Amino acid sequence: MEQEEAGLVPKSALGMEGGYGNNHGKRDLTKNYLADALGTGRVSIRALSSVKRIEQAPDGRYVVTVEEIDALGNLQRRYALSCDHLFLAGGSMGTSEMLVRARETGTLPNLNRAIGTQWSANSDIFVVRGNPVWNPTGTKQSLVPATGFHARDQDGLPVFSMNIPLPLGVESWTNMNIVMTQNPELGTFAYDPATGRAVLNWNGQNAPAVRSARHVFDRVNQAAGTHYRT
Repeated sequence: MEQEEAGLVPKSALGMEGGYGNNHGKRDLTKNYLADALGTGRVSIRALSSVKRIEQAPDGRYVVTVEEIDALGNLQRRYALSCDHLFLAGGSMGTSEMLVRARETGTLPNLNRAIGTQWSANSDIFVVRGNPVWNPTGTKQSLVPATGFHARDQDGLPVFSMNIPLPLGVESWTNMNIVMTQNPELGTFAYDPATGRAVLNWNGQNAPAVRSARHVFDRVNQAAGTHYRT
């Protein structure tokens, strides 16, 4: 970060790059796992590709229907791939959506009824607070979290929070935190034939996480002389 500010290395953390990039300062996937995989000569990566259908052929092989799109989402081509072994890594929501859709449309009929249930968020709650005028946050900020703390909510359950800087380039007297709580609420994916997609039923289930975050940050505001911003 000090080298970035001094102009000695390309700006990354100070260049608005965060969780999906930070291309200079962070050992992200393009520099380790993906680079190592491509180095074997046995892996190909197909970007801008959306999986539309997963099915199992009579011979037991899996068939994946893929739509290749451009950066604006326009369809470029549609094709199918087959394989003996299929691993899904579409994130928690993407993988659940694909599996529930495959089960409900009959393309993977052997999936059990537990697929898509017991689904919880990571309880991320964003809290934005305003500083008093005598405590500025600074005009140069990284988008990458650098500090965090552990606390307990009103029920004694663990709460963890990271500082997420808000790099606006001007003084804002504003702090932002991402707060992870132990939320007991669960959602369920259900298939919607009208749209052809499985959607997560998650209505009002963030309330316990918001309550836990507010309990901790009410105390932080009182101690630090800060206040909630909207």
